[in-house]
Amino acid sequence: MWITKELGKNFFDVNEETALMSPFKELIESVGKRRASNIMWSIYLVYHPDSIYYLKYGEDEEARQKAVNKEFNNRESVINFGEYKNIITAFDELVPPSIKSLAKWETELKSFDRYTDGLTFESNFKQKMEALKEKPNVWKMFMEAKKEYESDSREATANRGNYQGSFLEKGMLN
Repeated sequence: MWITKELGKNFFDVNEETALMSPFKELIESVGKRRASNIMWSIYLVYHPDSIYYLKYGEDEEARQKAVNKEFNNRESVINFGEYKNIITAFDELVPPSIKSLAKWETELKSFDRYTDGLTFESNFKQKMEALKEKPNVWKMFMEAKKEYESDSREATANRGNYQGSFLEKGMLN
C-alpha cells in the first residue's frame, strides 16, 4: 500500500483505508483521531524508508525516534514508540518490500562510499582503483531502480487522486 505523505493533514484523511484496518481503527477509538494521526505521522517519519529522518539517520532507529520527538512532536506530547509496537508492525506491513529493499540498498551504497573514500591511493591503490571502477555502475543501477520506484509511486498516488506533480512536471522549473 502506498502511503500518501501530506504532513499538514490528518493521516487518516489522506490515507483513508488505514482507518478501517485493525489496529489503526482501535488506535483512533482509544486516543481520538487527532492524536492517532500525530502518532501515525510520527511512525511514518521514523519507520518509512521515504522519510527524511530515515534517509538522514539510516538504520539508527533510536536516533530517528529522538529526532522526530524533538522536531515533529514539539507541539504535541512526546511519543513512547515502545507503546505502539503493534501499530509499528502493522504499519511496516503496509510498506511495499520494494521500498524497503531500495532503502537498504541505498544505505549499503552510502556505506560503500564511506569505505572507498577512506581508502588512500598510497596504501590501497589496487583496492581503490577496483572500487572506483565499479562505483559508477553500481550507482547507475541503483538510480534506475529508484527512478522506477518513484514512477510507480507517482502513478499509485495519481490513481488515488492525490497526485500534485513536481515543480518540473508543472512547468514551474526549466
